[in-house]
Amino acid sequence: MKRSEYAEAVAAITEAIGLEPDAPNAYVGRALAFRSLEDEAAALRDEAAAKALGGPERSGWDKLVKRAYKQWRGDLRDPDWQRNDPISRKAFLLRQWTWQLFNGGLPQWVANGFGEWAEVLARAAEEVGTEKSRAVAAIVREVIRILQKFPAAKSAMFQMIAIQSEKTGIEERLFLALSGCEEAYNRIGPSFGADVESWLECQLSKSP
Repeated sequence: MKRSEYAEAVAAITEAIGLEPDAPNAYVGRALAFRSLEDEAAALRDEAAAKALGGPERSGWDKLVKRAYKQWRGDLRDPDWQRNDPISRKAFLLRQWTWQLFNGGLPQWVANGFGEWAEVLARAAEEVGTEKSRAVAAIVREVIRILQKFPAAKSAMFQMIAIQSEKTGIEERLFLALSGCEEAYNRIGPSFGADVESWLECQLSKSP
């Protein structure tokens, strides 16, 4: 591709697709090569194939999460996932934490039921092994302590967010407690994400 040898690139990428047909980035690359050869129909077919596979994988973390969701459908209760693919399960939990806190905040994370897996998430953050990741693990464990004080936290946050009900006294106290944890996380979130990326790339490099 860099040498503008697009026909040769198509042949090489086609061989790669034969070895790993579920890799969306290969289809994206071949679409670029086809378009450079002015084969628009073939480029569109490959772009559709990449989209069907979840879209481009922009990092090792992205790759793990997308392929894990495709294989395990996000079913954290599936014992086979934990037994056979623990690294992608950790990647999935870490991604849900970072995504949902960025997009909807900690109340959304709670409302979606991820509090059930908070201790697993905390241990995964600790495995990343950096100062920021240990701080995140401590924040998650503070969330656990808060949720233990509010047994109906999940339904309360769901009522407040999805149904847009007004906060009751209990919901107000829960919301304020979670907000404190969210503020603590937001101070270190970007650097934590970079730490997770590096850790997962290292884990992937050790995989057979």
